[in-house]
Amino acid sequence: MAFHVDYWDYLGWKDGYANSAYSQRQRRHARLGNVSSVYTPGILVNGAEWRGLFGGRRSLRRPNAKPGVLRLTLNDKQLRVRFVPTNHISPGLINIALLGYDIVTKVAGGENAGRELAQEFVVLHHDEEAFTRSNQADFSLPDTVDFQAMAVWLTDDRKRVIQACGLSL
Repeated sequence: MAFHVDYWDYLGWKDGYANSAYSQRQRRHARLGNVSSVYTPGILVNGAEWRGLFGGRRSLRRPNAKPGVLRLTLNDKQLRVRFVPTNHISPGLINIALLGYDIVTKVAGGENAGRELAQEFVVLHHDEEAFTRSNQADFSLPDTVDFQAMAVWLTDDRKRVIQACGLSL
């Protein structure tokens, strides 16, 4: 998922998908020690910095843990998230990202001036909520966001991913 940050906007072109909350999210990962510094493209896998892409690695190690079952039920714009853990896992947060893909952006200024950027899995909306003891949460999805896919993931208090799932609409 591409969380577009706004800290490059001063270069002469404002990214229409950038959000200051996403910049703050990246800084929070740095404060927690999940990334070495704030930079783009910063890639996290399971809540930790991953630089394998820059070394030519295209595959990831699959985790052996089976933390539980994460279920999503979508009814119109109402989303119910339910997690049934297999052990004593206590998720801290539920994250929901509404995603857009096949997006082409014409860059008007800055170092990429005049280029068209093809983008996939751009985060159009992100919501994060504390997980409750009921292991269930309900969300009302915004009417104003035209999205093609969704990702939902549970994290612990250090932003490490416990369980994730996604769906294409």
